[in-house]
Amino acid sequence: MIQFLKDGKLELYDLENDLKESNNLAVARPELAAQLVAEMRAWRKDNQVPLPPDSVLDY
Repeated sequence: MIQFLKDGKLELYDLENDLKESNNLAVARPELAAQLVAEMRAWRKDNQVPLPPDSVLDY
């Protein structure tokens, strides 16, 4: 899972079957993407990770 901090865009790839990262699964697997985003957000918040000033994310 990749979440771009500036605009919040998500990318999710099955690296076992898509080494070229050509099929973004974030749209096809919204439940999984939402779960992973929630885990990333919680980790950033728990670890007080600073975000860039122009980020659209709150954590």
